[in-house]
Formats: sequence, structure tokens, C-alpha cells
Amino acid sequence: MSLENKTSICSKFEQSKIVKNIYYLKSSMHQEEIELKLLESVEQAPNQRSLAQEIGYSLGKINYVLNGLIDKGLVKAENFARSNQKSQYRYLLTDQGIKEKIALTEKFIERKKAEYDALQQNLKRYKDQYGAKES
Repeated sequence: MSLENKTSICSKFEQSKIVKNIYYLKSSMHQEEIELKLLESVEQAPNQRSLAQEIGYSLGKINYVLNGLIDKGLVKAENFARSNQKSQYRYLLTDQGIKEKIALTEKFIERKKAEYDALQQNLKRYKDQYGAKES
């Protein structure tokens, strides 16, 4: 087996590990991004349906994640006392929810900066590889 073949086998194995790790990271990032979007929008939304439409997820997903945030103590749900619809709630961020919103925002920014840096490195590598001039 030539060195090229050994390298490609190793790379394929490493690539499959990388793909699995990326999938795991994306799914956990995805959950954090949904939580961040909910924490950003929950106090202004009149109900879960409008919240789902605003951030682009199903009502069931919003309900599931929102209940998780309530269980974690990040969001508090209050019934409207004078509402004709007793199933209508007002959602409020708790102090812990505000701290989590800040922490998730900082994490999101760091992740996006890392993505930007990786894209810049890839662009430079492509230009070097294909002989393109810097723009």
C-alpha cells in the first residue's frame, strides 16, 4: 500500500470522526441557538404560536424548549388574571434567565468569530492552492 493510500485511509477515518463530532456540536449548538432566540423574544410574544412564527420553529418545538427553560428556572410563566382565555400566559425572564441569555449570547459570538476565522483560513488556503491573487 502506497503512502498516498495510507494517508487517504487515515484521512477518511479522521473525516468520519470529525463529521460525527460536528454533528454532535451542531445539534447542541442548535439547541442553544433555539434557547437564545426564545430568551430574546419570549417577553414580547403574546403567545407560543406567535413566538413559533417569529423565530421559525414548530409550535411543538417551542412548547418543548420553553417548558425546559421554565423547568431550569430561566423563564417564569404567569397567567393573565383578567384574561377571558385562562390558558394565556405572560412569560418573564428570571434573573437566572437574564444571566443565561448573556452567557449564550457571548458563546454565540465566540462561535461565530471562530467560524469566521476558519472561513478566512480556508479562503487563504484556496487562494494559495489555486494560485489566486489576494483581493
